Amino acid sequence: MTDEANMLALPGRLDLQTAKAMKASLADARGKAVTINAAAVEWVGGLGAQILVAARTTWLEDGQPFAIAEPSEAFTQGLRRLGFRADLNPLEEC
Repeated sequence: MTDEANMLALPGRLDLQTAKAMKASLADARGKAVTINAAAVEWVGGLGAQILVAARTTWLEDGQPFAIAEPSEAFTQGLRRLGFRADLNPLEEC
């Protein structure tokens, strides 16, 4: 189980304005198990999704646990619109 120090809460909007802070928070957590709380997400833009997908890939390559917790309906639907499931895997393989 992930401890509180490794729980990152996403902002309401995953867009250009929040991208830099989200990327910095993820960079600070690198090398440790992390759980992303997506409960407050109201909108997912392409850049926000790209940062999360890249982070998930990095954590998998590092052999560290990476989880999405409490995905809001908007988070799930926003990712689906962009071609991803709520676990950040593609809806379809290319």
